[in-house]
Amino acid sequence: MHKIRSLHSKKPKVIMDFGCGTGGNIKYLLNVFKPEKLIAADISSKSLEIVSKKFDKSLVEVKKIETNSEQQTSYCDMVYCNGVFHHIPLSDRKMAMNYIFSSLKEGGSFFFWENNPWNLGTHWVMSRIPFDKNAIKIFPRTAKGMMKSNGFDIQQVRFLFIFPRFLKYLRFLEILFVKIPLGAQYLVFAKKNNGSQ
Repeated sequence: MHKIRSLHSKKPKVIMDFGCGTGGNIKYLLNVFKPEKLIAADISSKSLEIVSKKFDKSLVEVKKIETNSEQQTSYCDMVYCNGVFHHIPLSDRKMAMNYIFSSLKEGGSFFFWENNPWNLGTHWVMSRIPFDKNAIKIFPRTAKGMMKSNGFDIQQVRFLFIFPRFLKYLRFLEILFVKIPLGAQYLVFAKKNNGSQ
């Protein structure tokens, strides 16, 4: 999480965790960025019920994602999305990306994390998780194209988590290899800049 803190120059007042699930990343987003409000967004009402019981409602607001609804109000300074899009059907990905784009204010940051299809360990881990049975992996080039077509300005791409958990003490070395597609996950950092559609 601190890896993305260094990329966000201003403190975000409002953050959206897109595809938050049961809120596994919310605590870290709150601790690292200390926003005034965090929007926990997901398509699952059951997941959002769990989130609403875990966190202070004055700080964390749950929101059901309706990608086919009217354009969102631009109210977020930052959107965080981790390992969500490989679960979204191909036909719905453009709508989901547009939902994120519309939710961001001008100058807002988007941190898009996905599992790296170039990494063999990624295939092995995903094959052992029932939840990932029907997942369709996204190559970094495809992710960038999808984001650009929705108006995002790509800032950089980083590949992380080269070393497995039992070697995590070596992860400080990963800064040397972030441009090489070795890591188990990749991050696309993008912005909604002035002039974006």
